[in-house]
Amino acid sequence: PETRALLRTSERVVAIGTSTGGTLALEEVLTALPRVTPGIVIVQHMPEKFTAAFADRLNGLCQIEVREARHGDRVLPGR
Repeated sequence: PETRALLRTSERVVAIGTSTGGTLALEEVLTALPRVTPGIVIVQHMPEKFTAAFADRLNGLCQIEVREARHGDRVLPGR
């Protein structure tokens, strides 16, 4: 099972880090991306209780899938 997950991991990764004040800039970048894009990892400085709601909101605005990372996640194209 784990081997199959590794086969689906992105070969290219985009990493983005933003501060608490960078949420609008992050939204602008992510909403401009097409559905077919390399996997993305984001570090967003924000109070823990707000991150899930922020990810859900971005997911509704973006062509790519946006969500909080979960244990065992793989970085996949379009996510």
